[in-house]
Amino acid sequence: MFGSAVLEVAIGMALLFLYTSLLVTALGEMIEARLQTRAGDLERGVRELLADPDGKGLATRFYNHPLIYSLFRGRYDPAELKATKGGELVMSRRGRLALPAYIPAGHFAAALLDLAARGAGSGDGPITVATLRETVRQLDNDSVSKAILAATDGAGDDLAKVKANLAAWFDGTMDRVSGWYKKRTQAVVFGLGLAAAVAFNIDALNAFGRLSSDGVLRQTVAASATSAARDTVPALSLDDARRELTRLGLPIGWGSVSVSPRCGAAYEPLKPCDASGWWTAATMAVGWLMTALAVTLGAPFWFDVLNKFMVIRSTVKPREKSPEEGSEDRA
Repeated sequence: MFGSAVLEVAIGMALLFLYTSLLVTALGEMIEARLQTRAGDLERGVRELLADPDGKGLATRFYNHPLIYSLFRGRYDPAELKATKGGELVMSRRGRLALPAYIPAGHFAAALLDLAARGAGSGDGPITVATLRETVRQLDNDSVSKAILAATDGAGDDLAKVKANLAAWFDGTMDRVSGWYKKRTQAVVFGLGLAAAVAFNIDALNAFGRLSSDGVLRQTVAASATSAARDTVPALSLDDARRELTRLGLPIGWGSVSVSPRCGAAYEPLKPCDASGWWTAATMAVGWLMTALAVTLGAPFWFDVLNKFMVIRSTVKPREKSPEEGSEDRA
């Protein structure tokens, strides 16, 4: 039977992984703010979309267009593109810091249409599909010119349809850019999760063992989960996430003997502390690895899991407190 004790252990582990994920998310955002990898991926995607690998042609004109230039502080400088070992050009950190991490599809379509219709100073009259087809070659970019002409096919005289087609073209490329970012981020999150698990001694196996054997701790953690189960995933800073982890009362951290039931009075951080020292170190490593793997699932995943467990617990608890009475035998 899925009893309350099992549920409380599951709730405790979900809450542990939730706060650890939030801690790693906050740490990742701090690193992202310094590296601006999203902006670098976006810039690379724009260059590919505009068929301008060195960024000195249409990409520069696009980023310098008022509709795009207003989205960021700084300037687009193709001189900041550096070749990787594979020969691919990527924007340097200094260049990325000056660029936007997000461009709305509507802004992309409007800016590109304006460059195609007025980029060479061909007048300030209203843009129509007919004039666009006449002036599109002034982009001096055969690939993009063909893409714009393809966007006008079937649009008739409806410029809004042309914009929608170009916005869809942009969104398709941004899906690829998101794939680049997510693939790299997954590896980064695992690395940060493992680093956090070691730095704060977040040993999943040890936490599971303590929750399984300590009824008071289970109830305390389950009570903490009640306030954590909200409508949306909480957004916590690095310090707040660390504080919430500490408040759980789970065996986390290196600061005291009580952090691990494996250790006696002679406990020292990062040292095996019982007769089977290397076995202890190995199980701690496995616990850290389990924590890191759990973190890669993300805070939203563990938030949903926690809420589901809390819903189940709210139905199990009343039944345990008020069991159904058996029928009386009557003579």
